[in-house]
Amino acid sequence: MPTVLDELRSWDSARLTRLLVARPHLLTTRTLEELARAVVSTVHEAVQDLPAPHRQVLEAISLLPAGATVRDLLALDPGHDVEAGLSEIVDDLRARFLLRPGSLDLHLVGPVRHELPHPLGLGRGVDGCHEYTPYTELCDLLAGLDQPRPRSRDAARAGLRELFGNLEDLAASLADLPPPALELLRRADRDGPVLAYPGVDPFQALLPDDPVLTICVLLGLLPVVGVNRVELPQEVGLALRWPAATRWQLDGPTPAALPTVAAHVDAACAEAVHRLLDDVDAVVARIEAKPVPLLASGSVGVKELRALASGVCEASSCATLLALLDRLGVIDKTRKDLRTTSQWPAWSALPESGRWSDLVRAWLGLTDLPASRPGSERRLKAALSFAYDTRLQPERLRLLRLLAGAPALSYDAAGWLACWEHRWPARRLSVHDRPGAVPDAELRADLLHEAGLLGLLADGAATPLAKALPEQGDLAALLTRIAGAGETGVRAQADLTLVCTGRPAREMKVALDRIAAVEQSGRATVWRVSEQSLTTAYDAGDTPEQVDAVLERYAGTVPQAMSYLVKDAHRRHGRVRVGAATAYIVVDDDGVLQDALLRKGPAAKTAKALGLRRVAPGVAVSRGSVAATVEALRALGVPAVAETGGESGPSGRPRRAPAPAYSRPLPPLPRLDQPDEIAARVAALLGS
Repeated sequence: MPTVLDELRSWDSARLTRLLVARPHLLTTRTLEELARAVVSTVHEAVQDLPAPHRQVLEAISLLPAGATVRDLLALDPGHDVEAGLSEIVDDLRARFLLRPGSLDLHLVGPVRHELPHPLGLGRGVDGCHEYTPYTELCDLLAGLDQPRPRSRDAARAGLRELFGNLEDLAASLADLPPPALELLRRADRDGPVLAYPGVDPFQALLPDDPVLTICVLLGLLPVVGVNRVELPQEVGLALRWPAATRWQLDGPTPAALPTVAAHVDAACAEAVHRLLDDVDAVVARIEAKPVPLLASGSVGVKELRALASGVCEASSCATLLALLDRLGVIDKTRKDLRTTSQWPAWSALPESGRWSDLVRAWLGLTDLPASRPGSERRLKAALSFAYDTRLQPERLRLLRLLAGAPALSYDAAGWLACWEHRWPARRLSVHDRPGAVPDAELRADLLHEAGLLGLLADGAATPLAKALPEQGDLAALLTRIAGAGETGVRAQADLTLVCTGRPAREMKVALDRIAAVEQSGRATVWRVSEQSLTTAYDAGDTPEQVDAVLERYAGTVPQAMSYLVKDAHRRHGRVRVGAATAYIVVDDDGVLQDALLRKGPAAKTAKALGLRRVAPGVAVSRGSVAATVEALRALGVPAVAETGGESGPSGRPRRAPAPAYSRPLPPLPRLDQPDEIAARVAALLGS
């Protein structure tokens, strides 16, 4: 059989282009020799990126003996004639170099078989399931099946292989099992082949408490393969499916599409992006104002996490933000508390498009799941804790590729999970998975929630930013465009609410958020105008005329009660004033205090800088510390003494120096369409 290099040398530019399009990670190769080595060494990435129908066909081929053909594939599902579809997929697998292109037989490339641990959802052979079972236990198992005692451990495993080898007889025997046991085996075939079952331990010969499972274990139908793990042997799974080993699913499920309004998706995307950036600024401002104490493990405890997120966002969303900022290197957790680094000012000064792009790239590079989504059954955990999971980086990348190539449709969460499952099947439970690992479906639902936080998914549809990001489009211009999308009018009601049916445009939302509080958001947004919200606007410098202008611009006719409230709130605004003071002064003779504050000269300038101000007869306040105030009064001729023993107030707290900047390199954004680069690479390979 010719080598991989010989095969590649016989290919023309069209076949090489098809290979590089299907496996873009091969674009880094420079010669045909490098390409031949990379074709074999990157089989893992190629198999993981296969669509579900291609993977099903590849797994079916791995079950067939050497020399199998497409006819043998059809025999695995005799009830359906899908020869044309199978032939097309087989041809594509050869183009991806997962099957030998130069062979008429279905010959897998060497490492491919090792990347398919559970072909067609089947487990290992019965001898593989008993790979580490002691000889005495194998003898007991064979004795329970009315088999003679073997002479050795290898002979015992061979006897099991022979006993389970006749699938037709095994299928007839399984039909005689009690219905609960047969249902358990079918569940293992459907959800397995490895099942998590508490109470079993192969190292201590413990049998489960469940009598149904005990029957299956004693008959060798569900061997115990690990702590709290049982596995359905491949022969038993095939016998349960007899005579069809699989059901071809060459066409994936089509989830029901929801009504989609492009303007609403754009507005929801802009809202998510700006809310993300605002939440980042608010969280960092709290960290700068009050450092967050860390646990001994270097993570942020749940109590501190909830306090940091209070009034800003959900605690789980805050955990995600902290993970992104840590990845960017703008916060530091190498000491006893969390603080910002010297890189924060420069990063926060970047334009919105640059900051958002960096956050997405940091998200793609995360190796752990920051927190469960709100409403999940899993408990909130500490933020910035080390929980490495090899599935996360490739799953996030696949999600971005799914959204970037999605049509202009809207699905609910279940619909997106169905699309995801069709493109890339969920990984089945393995014997080596640690207990308590997040299931694939739960993990993917959490990643969908994270995509919503980042603005890649909005209203159940892929956003324009998700489509433009891999294409290296002009994100700044796109953000500006979608910020103006959405509804530009509201309805003012007599109960002092403003109602927008649909997604509000960014400009209108910012203007109304300044004078009213949001009571409801989503498909419709409701603001309530109250004295508290108007007081906040007047604090920011607005006038009643400006508030009326905003209401008339977006609502048109304003109810009389709302107009009266705008004027009444302004009339009552400022009647009670609150100011900041670090030190206070009490004088028995008010005349001494007044004479001191009226004096001129350098000492008076110092007193003015400290904000010395008389607030009542014999009482004054100062913005400076106690020691500075005493010194200024003595310079004015007032023999003041400190009433307390030391510094007090915020000015007495030493400012912390920012931590040195440290950031890990961000992963490059995936590029889905790169014809120029592929054409140049093909020309270089053919010329090498």
